[in-house]
Amino acid sequence: MSSPEKPTKPDEENRRTQLQRWIDAHFQGRMVDFIASTNDGERQINQGELSALLRKKAFGERRARALEQQAGMPRGYLDWTGDAPVPKPMMPAADAGTTWPFALISYQRVMTLQSRLGPTLAREALQDIDEQMDLVLTKWERRARRELQQSK
Repeated sequence: MSSPEKPTKPDEENRRTQLQRWIDAHFQGRMVDFIASTNDGERQINQGELSALLRKKAFGERRARALEQQAGMPRGYLDWTGDAPVPKPMMPAADAGTTWPFALISYQRVMTLQSRLGPTLAREALQDIDEQMDLVLTKWERRARRELQQSK
């Protein structure tokens, strides 16, 4: 005779929901990409642990904070209970008086990545990010021009 599963606490279920939201929002639901992003040079979450956290494994506050840090999530994200993704505060950019306008990619996350990669790989990564952002900005600049022309 099997014993019934231990009921999970509401906060553990919320953490599971928030973790899945993060994976869906940042990695198009691809767990393998999320797992790769948690590699901090010393350790990386494995598929089994991730699956267990998303299903039934005890998911306490200490593990939540460690996973948030490892995955580059805002502190407290896994305990946030709102219907929309947790709002990130505007972070100061490198220049005084300006703000970092991105919600999904914090300035601190970029700086942390840069320090983890070292100078050579960091230059390559930042160039890649710069090129991708240029493509997206170009797309939106074209759209803005079209909108302006249509409104005339």
